[in-house]
Amino acid sequence: MTKTVLSGDGVTPERPHSLQLWCVAAFLPDDVKQARFPTAKAKGFYLAAPAFTQWLRHKNRVGAKRLIAPDVVLECPQAADSEKQKPSLWQPEPALQDRNYGAWCGQKLSDLPAEDLAQFLQQPDFSPSMGESLNVFQARVSDWLSGWNDCGVLLARPAVIKAIAAHVLQADSQISHRLDLDEGTVSLFTRHAGQWRVRQLGAPFTDER
Repeated sequence: MTKTVLSGDGVTPERPHSLQLWCVAAFLPDDVKQARFPTAKAKGFYLAAPAFTQWLRHKNRVGAKRLIAPDVVLECPQAADSEKQKPSLWQPEPALQDRNYGAWCGQKLSDLPAEDLAQFLQQPDFSPSMGESLNVFQARVSDWLSGWNDCGVLLARPAVIKAIAAHVLQADSQISHRLDLDEGTVSLFTRHAGQWRVRQLGAPFTDER
């Protein structure tokens, strides 16, 4: 899919009767970069650079609701003090937390049995002890999207956004393994006449006008 570069307010607005769901991919916790499954308390983060804050102001003007996954933290060093003091601007959405890895949380991939890892990667119904399978995780995200009926901006980890894309494409959960989605990018899903569409996937932000 061709990537579209976002540029401040340079976005062609949808018709009023189309819903827009903008999904911003947070950066992953350090655990993941160290080849570990993230701990249950690990937080992804998103550093709100000027290009993002400018883009977000435009989304505010069109009435988009702000949603944030509970395993993501938004850092706004350049935001106005008045905005930093308003946590209600972002609505937590528990259903859009990353997959629960259960007993594998905090574990190094190299410390796990090779057979278990193979099943984890190849069998969508496999789940670590006390964790979620890929299919259960996909169903959780799909159930949320099926009930969503508004324009919004979502800040979540890449796996969640790929699960949204899988649902929109009416594909099985394993398609997420074949979707590349970089951290710090934005994707757009639209709904018209009851049908969701992938408008763009993994587009970078830019300061250019």
